Amino acid sequence: MNDSLTLVPGIEVGHATDNGAITGCTVVLRRQPGGAVGAVDLVGGWNTTLAVVATNARLSRESLAVIARMAASALHRCITPVATNVDGDVVFALSTAPDDGPEADLHRLGVAARRQLERAIIRAVR
Repeated sequence: MNDSLTLVPGIEVGHATDNGAITGCTVVLRRQPGGAVGAVDLVGGWNTTLAVVATNARLSRESLAVIARMAASALHRCITPVATNVDGDVVFALSTAPDDGPEADLHRLGVAARRQLERAIIRAVR
């Protein structure tokens, strides 16, 4: 398992699985004042891909949603089938940047996030 996400300063990840019930839960925490929490609850024995794009660039909540959608195209480029009605494929985006200052270049960051997620998927299955 690649624990590189847990190496991002200010980010903590926890996961619990109940193999008997074929269910699991993953939580991503941003350990800063006003930090964000994302969680996914998985039920069923289907293949699910969870991805987190973490950055230290300042982005609004709306821009983070755009980054997540842009990065999600990596799932479609690297995984077949993806986003079916029996799995929970999802991409989260979060930022560790303070809430003040100029916002990052959304297009460049989104393209970079997609490229990095593609690389991460390919590395994970090798």
